[in-house]
Amino acid sequence: MEILIVSFSVISIMVSIPALVVSLYTLTELKAMNKSTHKIEYMPVPVPDVTPKQEREFKETFNEDFNDSFVV
Repeated sequence: MEILIVSFSVISIMVSIPALVVSLYTLTELKAMNKSTHKIEYMPVPVPDVTPKQEREFKETFNEDFNDSFVV
């Protein structure tokens, strides 16, 4: 029983050390982000030029029934 307790204690310490490093890195990044003077702006994405033919072909294949393609 003591071997089990010691082994799980060692495993928990080995897992907690990388977790501590990651949490310190995250804390540093959050502090730096709060002090940053950059701001996030919304930039709309332009709508691609689609011809009516391309749009029709897309809509025709959008809800295509694929049951016909199976061979029984």
